[in-house]
Amino acid sequence: MGIMRSKVQSRSLHFSSREYNLNEQRSIIPVSGNCFMQRLNYAEIIQQILKKHQSNRAINDRSEAQAICDTTNHHYLLVYVGWEDETPLYGCSIHVDIKDGKFWIHQDFTEDGIASELLEFGIPKTDIVLAFRSPFMRQFTGFATA
Repeated sequence: MGIMRSKVQSRSLHFSSREYNLNEQRSIIPVSGNCFMQRLNYAEIIQQILKKHQSNRAINDRSEAQAICDTTNHHYLLVYVGWEDETPLYGCSIHVDIKDGKFWIHQDFTEDGIASELLEFGIPKTDIVLAFRSPFMRQFTGFATA
């Protein structure tokens, strides 16, 4: 069965005498038979993770962490900009794309790892690609290969 997407604002659906609530940007996925589960909103999850890391990090009083969220093209970054003495600071500590319904982690300089945080949200390993690994090496990670 394919995924049935719904872009409704707070509406109920009935399947086999069960009621399922849908919120905007959420999906219902058939699990087996008449059992359905609600798909997590991946864009909301990665934005929440970025905001947490943004608030936890400040290099100095002349720099800042910026969460960059392109919800149209599904690119999500955490970058640092600023100055240290007369030296400009710039760096990207997190870069995640959502492509083909999967998280593609391109850059991850966090202590615990973005993949671990996604797993805590209930994201299956099959929906996480460690894109900073070569396509050949991904098969040994336990996560999705593409």
